[in-house]
Amino acid sequence: MTDAQGRAVESDGTRPESDARASAMAVEDLADVTRADTFIAFAEPPADGALMPASAGRGGRHAEFGVALMLCDRVVLVGPREHVFHHHPKVVQFNDWAAAHGYLVCGDPVEIVP
Repeated sequence: MTDAQGRAVESDGTRPESDARASAMAVEDLADVTRADTFIAFAEPPADGALMPASAGRGGRHAEFGVALMLCDRVVLVGPREHVFHHHPKVVQFNDWAAAHGYLVCGDPVEIVP
């Protein structure tokens, strides 16, 4: 994620060791998203034969994605679409990081996956 000045804003992705720490992390993570102009989400492909990735039902990444969809100027998805919100018109989806990076650096719409 980047803020209005183009500086990277990163979440550390660590697991909380207590309920109090989990609460603090939720506040910190949403603050990170609200400061960002661009949100980059990395989707996970499903396991062989599965309809959804094993992690589809866990993790705050889906909540963060929803907040980003409402607040960020750009929402970039790297990997396969996992749910209906990944199909929102504001979402620009790429199969891999190389294509997403080219778009983010150069704004090259030729790299956009339909």
